Formats: sequence, structure tokens, C-alpha cells
Amino acid sequence: MIETIYRETNSEGIKPDVNIRLPKNIKQIGQGDANMNYQIYIEENVISYIKQPADKEGQIRYGVLLGEIKKGNGYTYVFVNGAVEVEEVIQSTIIFGEEVWTSIYDSIKRYYKEGMVVGWYGSFENNDAVDMKSIKRLHLDHFAGNHKVFLKIDREEDEEAFYIY
Repeated sequence: MIETIYRETNSEGIKPDVNIRLPKNIKQIGQGDANMNYQIYIEENVISYIKQPADKEGQIRYGVLLGEIKKGNGYTYVFVNGAVEVEEVIQSTIIFGEEVWTSIYDSIKRYYKEGMVVGWYGSFENNDAVDMKSIKRLHLDHFAGNHKVFLKIDREEDEEAFYIY
């Protein structure tokens, strides 16, 4: 006897090819690389939350992005519908240690019923202070795997940019 099992996601957590319908309350950031076939959409309320000013001048704000990843129409779609910020920033340094991850997962359980970590964000006062080599290292250490994104916010210039490794 052959048993057919339907799985909504594959081993990477990506939903299979489907006809993608875009929600109305989202914003596409950038056009993406034509060779990569990525489309990244983020809900307006998430952008508003992330762009809030820091408590102290020059302080970094960072956290994880939640949502889902779907494939369809020849594209990989990353939908961001939530964010959990790291509450205790030490000396404007980005740290994803054990205590930080515990706090993040506690917040995810408390405030979000669905969604997976699709990447992370950093909100910076001054774009010149961003060390992209350190960002890349953090991304590879904590957000390895396909389709994980990094959202960089420059609060001074009011600009945002997504990066995919």
C-alpha cells in the first residue's frame, strides 16, 4: 500500500509552488537582483515599528524578522509580517547570545501564533558606522541557510535596504 502524505512546507520551511496572492498592506523594498528571482515584502506596521527612534542617540536597534517564505511564479517570496526587537542592547553592539535568543523566542511565543524567523534587522543612526563585514559574519553565524534576509535601516537618511546571502 502507498500512503500519500501532504506537507505544506518542505524541509527548509518553504511552502511549495503555489499561485501567490499579495496582501494589500505590504510594501516591496527594492527590485531585487534579476538573476536571483527574489521578491521581498514587508508589512507597513513592521516598517513603522522598526523605524522608531532609539531611546539613546546613536544607539543601535536590532532584532529578528518573522514571516514566511513561499515559492511560486518562478520567484522566491519572502513575506515579513512581524519583528521582535532585542530589548537589552549593550554599548550599541549587536549580540545574539543564548540569553538574547531565549528572550526572542519567549516574545515570539507570547505575541505571534504563526511565522518563522526569516531574517533579522539592524536600525542604525548613521550609515557610516555600519561595519558590513561584521554584519555578514553575524548573518552567517546566526541566520545561515537559504532565503534568510537582513534589513538595514538608516534612520538619519530614512532609507532601508534588504540583503540576502
